[in-house]
Amino acid sequence: MSIAFDWISAIRSMLRKELVSESHELHEDDAKSRCGPVKIHRSGKCLFVSFNALVENVRIQDRLFPLFQQMEGVGRMCDYWIFYEHAAPNVDPVRYVFLVELKSGKGDGLAQLENGKLLAEYFLAMVSHHQSGSQGDVQFRGLVFSPVHRSSKAGLQPGKIKYRATGRFGLEVAFLRDKAPHSLPSFCG
Repeated sequence: MSIAFDWISAIRSMLRKELVSESHELHEDDAKSRCGPVKIHRSGKCLFVSFNALVENVRIQDRLFPLFQQMEGVGRMCDYWIFYEHAAPNVDPVRYVFLVELKSGKGDGLAQLENGKLLAEYFLAMVSHHQSGSQGDVQFRGLVFSPVHRSSKAGLQPGKIKYRATGRFGLEVAFLRDKAPHSLPSFCG
């Protein structure tokens, strides 16, 4: 993998600026949502993309799939993408796309994550094509935050995030408690 291609800068240069989130807190905009905010401590090269944004006064989720008829499931989309280059000493950085869904209820959010993965793959192919660089290997991971998931016991250090392969793509997904702080490196591995 070539690290000469500045992956995060290439993504940022093609992404609509309205979608870039500088906040460390992920949240749902729906007033009825029971899912609390999730604080993500940033580190290294990363970019947070929010699909709760407005672009020209239209919610981005209403603009994502203009080619398709109104069909159940086609317009679903995860709440965030997080692009991250995880750098460890003496190894090439590993590129991740974290597909993030904030859930109030019991649903697993898999339909939103799968649509998010399909769109992210297309987006990254376009970035690679138009920025004349290789994106190299990219690891996709799903993160579902919800009040229904268990949190770590008080006073204990959180362990390694546990993923399980699920859905049609075998996407590695972790189901985590909302309102808990996390750091980007904790999602890698």
